[in-house]
Amino acid sequence: MKIMLLLLPPWGISNPHLGLTYVASALKEKKYQVEGYDLNIEIYNDLDNKTKDKWNHSSQRFWKKGLLKNHHLLIDKHINKLVKINFDILGMSGCDLSLDVLNYILPKLKKHKPKIKIIIGGGIVANKKIIQKIKKEYVDYIILDEGEYSILKVVESIKSKKLLKNSKTIKIDKQNKTLLVKSTKKTNLTKIPVPYFDIFPINSYVNNDLPISFSRGCIMRCAFCVDSPILSPFRTRKPQDVVNEMYNNYKKFNIRVYQVTDLLINGDIKFLNEFCDIIIEKKLHFFWGGQAIIRKEMALNLLRKMRIAGCTHLIFGVESFSDNIRSLMRKGSTTTLVKKVIKNSKVAGIETRINLVVGFPGETKEDLNETIKTIRELQPYIDYINCLNICNVFPDTPLDFESSKFRIINNKDKIGLFFKANTDIKERIKRFKKVYKVCKQQNLEPLLNNVEGLVDIDKL
Repeated sequence: MKIMLLLLPPWGISNPHLGLTYVASALKEKKYQVEGYDLNIEIYNDLDNKTKDKWNHSSQRFWKKGLLKNHHLLIDKHINKLVKINFDILGMSGCDLSLDVLNYILPKLKKHKPKIKIIIGGGIVANKKIIQKIKKEYVDYIILDEGEYSILKVVESIKSKKLLKNSKTIKIDKQNKTLLVKSTKKTNLTKIPVPYFDIFPINSYVNNDLPISFSRGCIMRCAFCVDSPILSPFRTRKPQDVVNEMYNNYKKFNIRVYQVTDLLINGDIKFLNEFCDIIIEKKLHFFWGGQAIIRKEMALNLLRKMRIAGCTHLIFGVESFSDNIRSLMRKGSTTTLVKKVIKNSKVAGIETRINLVVGFPGETKEDLNETIKTIRELQPYIDYINCLNICNVFPDTPLDFESSKFRIINNKDKIGLFFKANTDIKERIKRFKKVYKVCKQQNLEPLLNNVEGLVDIDKL
């Protein structure tokens, strides 16, 4: 039984998709034949430089309209290549912005290969509203969890031609002819096989690095976060296993640089200490970094150890420098501690990046001014503002199901950027512009934002 794993655009162009390489590894361990097709990087590499500049999640207008409108022939070219490959099962992954491309290619795939079974998983099916919009008449299975266990159950069912049924470990729902599959248990990261990167063309990516995972889930439950509940509970791998993976990939691909894809790099301080100790003791030369939370354990001595062990950058989810807003967000730390950790990171020699959010429900002008004041104060210690976003209410987050606590008006605009609370979208845009201009004045112009179509960034 041959299985093809397909990555839909848009996705990152720096390195291979980690989730699909984990799925590939789980399938290979059970002796299935697995191949991969990164439609995202293949299309990207076929485009002109001007269009390539849009290849990030800020270009939502491009993803929702421009890609299919202007480049459907290019997509057709790759679909024609794909259908010439022999496989029995097609597994696809993507994000919420992949929906239009998915619905475009589904009928084409089934037309050319009517006997294949199609499985969809990943971030594209994390939102119930997105699932409703998928052309499910062409889809056999939708996997609603991390995937490594469920994909095996689905493939076993297809191979044996036995109907997949509810059990102690698998729960099945049905929408028309499509089976929605969810495992009742989370992946044990201490037993998981290492990612199988060979399914993707390593040399086709922009950076000479690889993604890696220390953990899954998060120890925090920030009020705006959609990812933490989906990936809970928080689990870590064994430090030695992670180091072994780095070493083996270096031997195989000659790559020393790793991007940690976790929600947070420092959820387990014991893991972090042991991981750094192993690298330092064995005198290994790897370089790594990722997202982190503010916590008191991130003291200068640990940060210095991390730097010696190869940590090059940390992206802190600061969001706000107002203690009032940080409390409402459930960040679990004070602005005083934020300042200390950011300063210590810079002193330790680690590149320091931060994320900011404007317009959280309850934010006052005084709160906003506190953030602006602190940006100026910390300017020497901040290398980049990774993203500056207007607050977005995502489904199934505390901002959604506890909306009354945050004084969000419960109407048709409750979900998304246009919610009404103590501020409306016009006021939030005004505040965004104010903060953006200050960042720019401090030579910290944000790299990413979510205001495309609302704000002309070039005029700020």
